Amino acid sequence: MRTWDEQGGSAFPFAGEDASHIKDETGMSLRDWFAGQALSGMLSSAEGEGALWLAYAKDAYAMADAMLNVRKRG
Repeated sequence: MRTWDEQGGSAFPFAGEDASHIKDETGMSLRDWFAGQALSGMLSSAEGEGALWLAYAKDAYAMADAMLNVRKRG
């Protein structure tokens, strides 16, 4: 299991009323958000069902990991 930091932190961090404290460990990780966006793009032109879905999901997370690596490097 990846640590929270390895997952890019929170996709939607919550800032308190005065924005002095940002809660960064709640909700969906940035990795999950990237994978969902990648999966959405892949499935928009996909054909097939069932067995292919697992392959699409794996590819979506591989793409998310690539995006996080590029993001980390700046």
